[in-house]
Amino acid sequence: MPKKSENESSAFKNWINDDVVNRIAINISAHKKDFPKKDFQKVTKTLAPLELKARIQVIREALKQTLPIPYPLALSILLQATQNPTSEKTALKGFALWPFTDFIQTYGLQDRDLSLKALEQLTPIFTAEFAVRPFIIYFPEQTYRFLLQATNSKNEHIRRWASEGSRPRLPWGEQLKFAAANPAKGIQILERLKYDESFYVRKSVANHLNDISKDHPATVLKLVNIWIKTAPDEHKFKINWIVRHSLRTLLKQGNLEALKILGFKGQIQLKNLRLSKSKVKIGESFELEFEIKATKKTKVMVDYILHHQKSNGKTTPKVFKLAVKELQSGETIKIRKKHSFKFVTTRIYYPGTHQVEIMVNGQKLQKKKFQLIP
Repeated sequence: MPKKSENESSAFKNWINDDVVNRIAINISAHKKDFPKKDFQKVTKTLAPLELKARIQVIREALKQTLPIPYPLALSILLQATQNPTSEKTALKGFALWPFTDFIQTYGLQDRDLSLKALEQLTPIFTAEFAVRPFIIYFPEQTYRFLLQATNSKNEHIRRWASEGSRPRLPWGEQLKFAAANPAKGIQILERLKYDESFYVRKSVANHLNDISKDHPATVLKLVNIWIKTAPDEHKFKINWIVRHSLRTLLKQGNLEALKILGFKGQIQLKNLRLSKSKVKIGESFELEFEIKATKKTKVMVDYILHHQKSNGKTTPKVFKLAVKELQSGETIKIRKKHSFKFVTTRIYYPGTHQVEIMVNGQKLQKKKFQLIP
């Protein structure tokens, strides 16, 4: 699941609603006639003021209170409710199953093997990437072994689950601090999946590598160099895409080795950096313009860094992508970009001195100051 802003997370809460609760009740009742459906459905009265994760948790707790004990019996009922829906109209899939996977990760740790098999069964109809993480934390050796075996599955969702569930810094997921410190187990999984036929799986491999690059850039750079050199011809296009996507954080940071791997290594000249305004009101925009000239035929990646002033007077940089170009020797191109300071909920703008800095192939070349005013 992609990274989401706070506002998007709030919007997603609407997927967990009264209809979901009612469909869960119908499907469970179809397989357990004495299921106290009305008791379970009382949870709908509590959903409205809650955010996404809180909604999932209260439904999970309602399942705990209304399903039978012991856990294996409760789990079997949940799985039956997904395997044999009463009709297409009430079939459980997608977000409706999030309370199920949350139930497993919360109450299934004591039945590790049974729970891992259940998550493997569920992940093709709703990703179990979040739910597997407590198992990795409490039973790392056994769970990594299970995920390594999952890379052999014929189902692309299960193969992707092995990579995505073991990402050190999975958005919305509990961080795997020991995996961030030592990514070796995760890399074993990625080695199994790097030539996967599914783009869906390979994208997860790249995202996993990008996670690792935030803590171990040298490890990732060494690994992708090996992958590039050893990939058979029929798989080179797969590896090339994975490498480009996995190095995106290092590229934003201007890592010279990452830039070199992707062919951004030519020397260029930057001229005539101009800003359309020296003073910009919050809520408005300005344009930046400049020229770049290649001293020899080269590939260039052009970014700009906006140094935002914070409330304490210090500045913090944010990199924005501009262009990727192929330039001939002696060729000059002009680049223009409009940058907006419109009001957004994810950033607070503070008046004061800001700077724009141009970065080409990881080299910070020129900067200009401007005033952001109320």
